[in-house]
Amino acid sequence: RARTSRTRRSRKDAMFVDLCLRVDPENPHALREHLSTAVVLGYSTVATDTRVSPGDRQLHRDLTLGLTDIPPDTLDAVRAEARANGVRPHMTRLRRLTIKFSEPGELQDILNKHNDLVRRYDILALEPQTERALVSA
Repeated sequence: RARTSRTRRSRKDAMFVDLCLRVDPENPHALREHLSTAVVLGYSTVATDTRVSPGDRQLHRDLTLGLTDIPPDTLDAVRAEARANGVRPHMTRLRRLTIKFSEPGELQDILNKHNDLVRRYDILALEPQTERALVSA
């Protein structure tokens, strides 16, 4: 007689996948397409990504834009496309901030000067460009 067993995955075996979608305020059509594709493929949570570097002239503006809500008409279009494909249109959006930096001081400068905005993001990703930056991360 064959025995079957069930294995329960422990918390330490859990795997998290970060589906990261770049947000381009200049191209809302692309965001709608990316979100629609993600929902149709079965993703229920996506992270919209804002990428900044220390030398960005519009750093404060980019940080602020990354926190804005997705326009209602874009969400309506995503829901409609999901329903048309027989998918339940449920999606949770996380806001991800990616900071690219070469020197530890650059990262600290961004975090100190824009702390109020940075803290409003759900995910903080660091992209060190040098070994020194990696060690400081």
